[in-house]
Amino acid sequence: MATPHRGRRRDWATYAAVASLVWTSGVRAKNALDDATADAYLMFAADYRARLRPPLSAAFFGNCAKACYARTAVGGLRDAPVGEALARAAAAVREAVREQLADPLGDAERWTERRRALPPGRVLQVGASKTPLSEIRIWGNSEFCVLLI
Repeated sequence: MATPHRGRRRDWATYAAVASLVWTSGVRAKNALDDATADAYLMFAADYRARLRPPLSAAFFGNCAKACYARTAVGGLRDAPVGEALARAAAAVREAVREQLADPLGDAERWTERRRALPPGRVLQVGASKTPLSEIRIWGNSEFCVLLI
């Protein structure tokens, strides 16, 4: 359940590009008959240790991840030319990180409520992991899950 955590712009740009490709592909494959104005969601984990005030030291051992949710219209990912769809998805990912990690723990009491409020069948979940595949356990009710390894 890790995403780019080194804090470097290049890491985030690469992750946003790959997650956008996965999200766009998933929506195109899964939502062919859905209403173009309906929302599609991308759920991804983001490491927020460097955004805490004061920040945790580099020696901190443990997780500091928050589920972030990007949102855009199904039609913008499904019906637009591929380049436009990818740009729209990447912009939504960047916006989700900017908004949801500005104060990473400010909404902690609503994390579960927020996840449960998402419409079934409209959430694609992605994640990057250094954990061996044999040790990964996936739970929850996401319709589609992709691991970026």
